[in-house]
Amino acid sequence: MFELIDRRRAKAESRAFLRDAQVSPRAFFALYLGILVFLDLCSYLASLAGDSVSFFNAAELFVTIFTSLLSPILAIGAYLYCLAIRRGQRVEFPALFDGFSFAGKIVLLAILQALFIFLWSLLLVIPGIVAAYRYSFAYLNLCENPDLSPMEALALSKKQTAGYKWQLFQLDLSYFGWFILTGLPTVITTWLFAADPEGLASLSASPLYMAAELACYFLFNLLFLPEYYTVQTGYYEIAVRTSGASPSTPC
Repeated sequence: MFELIDRRRAKAESRAFLRDAQVSPRAFFALYLGILVFLDLCSYLASLAGDSVSFFNAAELFVTIFTSLLSPILAIGAYLYCLAIRRGQRVEFPALFDGFSFAGKIVLLAILQALFIFLWSLLLVIPGIVAAYRYSFAYLNLCENPDLSPMEALALSKKQTAGYKWQLFQLDLSYFGWFILTGLPTVITTWLFAADPEGLASLSASPLYMAAELACYFLFNLLFLPEYYTVQTGYYEIAVRTSGASPSTPC
């Protein structure tokens, strides 16, 4: 059984939780986004080195994979923060790194989630999108119970999102403008250089362009991401309650 969620009310409640947070959500997410930007910068610098010296191609690949694997681990910390503030708990900045205590499971979950979504996408775009929402609560399940296996977290998410996938899609759609703004340099240059792929590739390789892209990513995400994550955790809590699929009682 599922219920229709009042999206506006859910957002208003989330903003209230953020206002009452004992540790600043802006500061917490600034740390989170700052690390992600630093990882992207490392990946960019590694790509420049790889283009100039063939020896660094392997190093570029290693840095890219390493930074990609760190992202979901840090995302767990951000979700833990949002779950805590919704429950009136105080959570400090080191909580962002709590995911490292079960990093292996998080990385395996990220790989399996990406694999399943990719396999469904082979059938066409729509099945891939549906799969993405089907498994969208898997990280939160692992947050709640790190003893879960990645497959158990995915199986629970499948049960929890039954009846909620369309509502989750509508939630994402309501933040679509913010998603566009985070990649504003890419959106603008793609439009301007639509007929000149070589010019677009040359501009994209510019350090100034990379700086502008990272700055937009950081600033605009900082404006909406705390609310977005907190609303998501609110949807998750409703889904757990109505589905009866709790991470404390795995499949």
